Amino acid sequence: MLKTILKAKLNKDYEKIIVARINEIAKERKSVATVPGSHYNLYLQATSLNGFNYLAFTIVCSEEMKSVSGCTLTFKTQDNEYVLKSESDNIDSDYSHKSSIGVTLVDTDLLNDFEAFVKANKFNEIKIDSKVGQVFKKDVTFSFTEVNMDAFRNSMIPKEAESTGDLTNPVGSGSSTGL
Repeated sequence: MLKTILKAKLNKDYEKIIVARINEIAKERKSVATVPGSHYNLYLQATSLNGFNYLAFTIVCSEEMKSVSGCTLTFKTQDNEYVLKSESDNIDSDYSHKSSIGVTLVDTDLLNDFEAFVKANKFNEIKIDSKVGQVFKKDVTFSFTEVNMDAFRNSMIPKEAESTGDLTNPVGSGSSTGL
C-alpha cells in the first residue's frame, strides 16, 4: 500500500515537473516552428562552450521519443534542403503519460555552412526523423510547417555557457555570429 502511495506521489511530482519545464521553455524562448492545429513546438538555443558552438533543439509534443539511433533534422526550402544529424545516438524524452506531452532535447553541431544556409534561405518546413525503440524500431516523423525565420535566426546567436556541466541553462550575453 505504501509503495502504491509513493508511486502515485512521484507520478504527480513528475507531471508537475514536466509541465513546469514546458512553461519555462515557452517563457524563456520563442518557438521557431510549430505544427498547425497542435501543441507541437520546436525551440532552438545556440550555445558556445569553451569556443565550441552547438545547437540545442527542444521539441515539445505528444510523442515520446526513445531512440538509440539518433535523429535527423531536415530544413526544407522551396528548392533545397539541409540535413543535420543529432550529435548523440541516444535520445530520450521527459514524458508525462498522464498529460500525453513530453520534452525532447536534440543537440547538433553549429556548422558554418549551416549558418550560411540559414542566412540565405527561408524554411518552408523543418522535419525531424527518428527510429524509436530498441528492438522493434518504429519510424517517427515530425513535420513543422509554420517556421518563424526571425525567431530561428535570433536563436542562432550563441550564448556562452558556464563550464558547470549543466548545459540546459546557458548564461551570458553571447557573441554575435552575424545572423
